[in-house]
Amino acid sequence: MANILPFQRTQILINEIDEYIDKVSEATMVIETTIQHHIEEGNQDLIEEKLKQINEIETSSDEDLICISKEL
Repeated sequence: MANILPFQRTQILINEIDEYIDKVSEATMVIETTIQHHIEEGNQDLIEEKLKQINEIETSSDEDLICISKEL
């Protein structure tokens, strides 16, 4: 990123932060629907599947956060 102008760098960081927030929001929605589904139907298999999905989102967002912090 050495040859990127300051405003370009800012826009890149804004986009990366937006992507991170989108992933956090996605994980939150998955959690909400999983809890609701569990309350209504009590399907343990679905909960385990959704926990895996949440873990994947969390891992991906952690990687994004590391990249963002390196660029600051």
